[in-house]
Amino acid sequence: MAEILLGALILEGIVLFFLNGKNVFSPSIIACAVFIVSALMFLIGKDYYAYELSSVTVLIILLFIFCIFIGEFIVGLTVRKKEYVKLEESAKPIVLPVYVCVLLAAFVLVIGILYFKSVYNYSLKVGNKAGNYFGMARYVRKDGKYQSGIFLSQTTLICECLLMFFVYSFIYNRAVIGKFFYRYLIIVPPFAIHLLAIDDRTTLLRSVIMALAIVVFLIKQRDGWTNKHDKFIALFGLIALAVYLVIFIVLGQRMKGGGSVDAGDEWENVIKYTSSGLVGLDKYLTNEIKAMNEIFAQNTLLYVYKFLISVGFMNLPTISTHDTFFYFDGGNSNIYTGLKDVIVDFNLLGAVLIFIMIGMLFGAFLNAIRLKKVTFVRVSLLALFLFPIAMLSIDCCIATVLSVTTLYMLFYYYGITVLANLFRVKKYDDKIFWRQK
Repeated sequence: MAEILLGALILEGIVLFFLNGKNVFSPSIIACAVFIVSALMFLIGKDYYAYELSSVTVLIILLFIFCIFIGEFIVGLTVRKKEYVKLEESAKPIVLPVYVCVLLAAFVLVIGILYFKSVYNYSLKVGNKAGNYFGMARYVRKDGKYQSGIFLSQTTLICECLLMFFVYSFIYNRAVIGKFFYRYLIIVPPFAIHLLAIDDRTTLLRSVIMALAIVVFLIKQRDGWTNKHDKFIALFGLIALAVYLVIFIVLGQRMKGGGSVDAGDEWENVIKYTSSGLVGLDKYLTNEIKAMNEIFAQNTLLYVYKFLISVGFMNLPTISTHDTFFYFDGGNSNIYTGLKDVIVDFNLLGAVLIFIMIGMLFGAFLNAIRLKKVTFVRVSLLALFLFPIAMLSIDCCIATVLSVTTLYMLFYYYGITVLANLFRVKKYDDKIFWRQK
């Protein structure tokens, strides 16, 4: 059945590609692509799983992907005949002085060191008796109770927003004036400390997905939403995936406390992370694993409820953020794809409507940006909203977007934009670098 799933997904992807006007920056195509990757990895690891997927799971996956397209299609009917705003030749580049880039990178570095030190000190209290820096994340994540405090939680979030601004500026300048300003890459090494502190693969994946979304959007906007550079986009996506998997393996080694790398074990970890959700979803849909809510939509509205509880607005039972582990021939997992939580929260019919709404909302926001002036805030929010869709074959990340953190990020995006306009080097505004190819 896994072969049928992979073949059906490829066929569905081709159909959606043409139905979407050969536009690869489509939530339904992206959702289909990530499920193709998961199905492929499942087939590669078929001996590891020794598990047969049911036909129900195949149909549900194909149905929900198509529901996203239906939402896109409904929105597309209202804007299909309108002209999109291209990146004009007169558009002004975003060029910050070198000293400002260095100061911001230093800020990210300092916060990264403080965050790393905070995690390390906590690890000493929860089992890291040897004071091992390399394996400290393993103890902290196993304990699961670490809290960085308001100062560090907000400043690390600011650092993540700064990273997105630097990525946006780096790519935007290439698209607008045909020139790379390598000063914007200075922030990458300091930000790596944040990821290494607690083996934060979720933040890493969110950063990679958002950066890739920004790159693709700006290229498509520059090209007038033609498929002129789609081959480059596909190649760039594969390179980004390869880089992420390498970093994923490195962070995985830290969770084991270092030591020699077992290629077989690390490859199994990659297979499990990318495709065990198919097994989890199947076990849920075939009633082998039960899942019930204590309150309405507790999975998709998890962080909304947590915020209401924290401010004393509601008195609710403790909501667990950990799914039940299930077992297969090669091990266990608690990954269920992003479909299971939506079905649990809204039942099957409700989930159909939710995914149609997701297609409509993303399509509406995307078209709104394409028809208006491109800005850092708009494009970054679009990339953030794409994150749950790009994670659909692995985990339900809708709750991470429907949270107070998103409001904080919006505020910081605007603040960074204001500061960037204050320090922007204006001498480049009258220079002609444009060389669109």
